[in-house]
Amino acid sequence: MESLKNTVYDLILNGSSGQYDLRMIASVLKLDSTADFVMLNKVLNQLEDEYLIVRNKKDKYLLAHQARVYRGKISVNTKGKGFFDLENETIIIPKENLNGALDNDEVVVKLVNKKNDDLGYVEKIIKRNTVKVIGTLTISKKVVVVTLDEERLNNYKIKVVNADKFKLVNGLKALFKIVKYPYVNKNRKSLIMEVAIEQIIGHKDDPGVDILSILLSYEIDPIFPEEVMNQVKEIPQEVSESCKKGRKDLTHLDIVTIDGDDAKDFDDAISIEKTIHGYKLGVHIADVSYYVRKNTPLDIEARKRGTSTYVVDKVVPMLPHLLSNGICSLNPDVERLTLSCVMNVNHKGEIVDYDLFESVIKSKYRMTYNNVNKIFDGNKSVNKKYKDISHLFYLMRDCAKLIRKRRDLNGSIDFDKEEALIVVDDKGKVVDIKKRERRESENIIEDFMISAN
Repeated sequence: MESLKNTVYDLILNGSSGQYDLRMIASVLKLDSTADFVMLNKVLNQLEDEYLIVRNKKDKYLLAHQARVYRGKISVNTKGKGFFDLENETIIIPKENLNGALDNDEVVVKLVNKKNDDLGYVEKIIKRNTVKVIGTLTISKKVVVVTLDEERLNNYKIKVVNADKFKLVNGLKALFKIVKYPYVNKNRKSLIMEVAIEQIIGHKDDPGVDILSILLSYEIDPIFPEEVMNQVKEIPQEVSESCKKGRKDLTHLDIVTIDGDDAKDFDDAISIEKTIHGYKLGVHIADVSYYVRKNTPLDIEARKRGTSTYVVDKVVPMLPHLLSNGICSLNPDVERLTLSCVMNVNHKGEIVDYDLFESVIKSKYRMTYNNVNKIFDGNKSVNKKYKDISHLFYLMRDCAKLIRKRRDLNGSIDFDKEEALIVVDDKGKVVDIKKRERRESENIIEDFMISAN
């Protein structure tokens, strides 16, 4: 059926507008039997349902865009006016023509009439892309009023269907689930959207509530599901002998991690040796896949999150802290399972050969970018503290310079740009904004990670 569907679509695509009706298509494709005719009819209906083709008043088929019918995402501004962008034009959709569509919904749009090329209406909503919203509650004469954080949704009167199940006070922020999308009330004077309180976040003036509200608005939940945490609790926090089988033992190497001052999880570590032809550079990445097995609750949740999310003074990890800061963190003086990329780098900064393998390491030191930079600056106290390994950082610097020079000669693009460092107090209030410093140690790690990738 899929093959026939593609064939029919290609036939209409390559024909002139309104050229084919049902019988003509059947004739061209030599579909003679009753079964073929029934199948063709199903295919045409499916193409119509997907708004790929349109049937005109003469029962002839043409492409949707030829009939000025479009499918895609709609934008809605704070005044309630909709916009549907085409390649070379924009269709304007007045508030009364939105048919309950919200910003970013996937919709089918048609023109009001042929005379107004830029005025349209929403024919159908294909997919809702806003399911949950954040808002602030106000109680006025026992009436619950909700002001949503997303200003574009405040064009509707918000009705809370389960307000009686919560003890509500002025200023509470909550996570709501939309249970009924915008509709016209009985007196046809206003559009109403019904929501249900799913979670009370806290009072809008409480520390951290603003950041938590932003996270939840993007469906980033700091709290992991119960089944995920139950799985994490079963994962051992020490590397057993059975875990090491088939892995190369690198615990004898001088391996260090280099991260920011406030980092809690260390997922990569570096080793380096001087050789006759250049350097033997090792990048060792925490082997999370050993503990996060495919299609387990932990794996499904990690895929859903995609990455750790950093917001001002906190991080919402992709994996629970017990894992990301524990057995999967390359903490000093403890054995950890890793995936190692060991590269031989020559004096031209070229990687002449490399080896990828599963390994076991034991990090010797937890270093910070600041302290490594202080070593390069000649800080006596820091050099004295790390005198046993300070030579490693000079080797790293020399090796990184060669790699960087080779990349520059090959035409690499420097995407480095200034970043802001937001400083907050213990209550989460912003007290300063500084330029984030990026110096030699940060560049070294970047060069090594790119090389390993």
